[in-house]
Amino acid sequence: MAIIQYSTAFNALEGYVNQHNASTKDLSSHIRQAMILTTQEIIKIYSIYLLKANSIAAIDLQNLPPLKTNNVQLAKRAKASTRTIQRHLKRLIDANIITKKIWHGSNSGYELFINPNILLIGGVKAVNKPQKELQSEKLKPTDNQFFKNLRTTTCPHTDTSNNGYINNIIIGVDKLKTKASSLPLTNGYELRNATSNTFTGYTGKIDPPKKKMMQGK
Repeated sequence: MAIIQYSTAFNALEGYVNQHNASTKDLSSHIRQAMILTTQEIIKIYSIYLLKANSIAAIDLQNLPPLKTNNVQLAKRAKASTRTIQRHLKRLIDANIITKKIWHGSNSGYELFINPNILLIGGVKAVNKPQKELQSEKLKPTDNQFFKNLRTTTCPHTDTSNNGYINNIIIGVDKLKTKASSLPLTNGYELRNATSNTFTGYTGKIDPPKKKMMQGK
């Protein structure tokens, strides 16, 4: 979720500029439309910056960090020259739209602090779980994951010891239905099951050997 709502911030900016221009008699101190467009681009860049910063660590919305930028970046976004950006920033600072500017040298750019009354993000919550917190959760022991992955079946437990035997019976019956003239798959002897299978009636008992017939003396 965006931390800065563009429509809300832009409406607040417009209201602030109207009030500023109405209360300022010096026309040279008025905020012009081109300066408003520059401010809108600054807000867009700042919104992206906050999202990236908040994805690493939760930011304090009551103590927002400054925007690190430079004249070249703002000039490209606002489609203006760097000298125009410098003039716009000076006017925005005088109007307190930019509350503070910290310059770090020509090669390092500067930091801009934007008036929070224009951003209006005090009531917006930061990302619930920033990236660092999510990474730390992944590193936690996963002892409970084994139990979470277990799933019990709703089917009753069955004995599969005679599945091969039963399947042979089913296949044999199906073939008998389609081909009445075909022979059964197995004979009675092959269907014997030493585990006392109730389908054949075979109990596993061995018949006693037959006595040899006595030859005549």
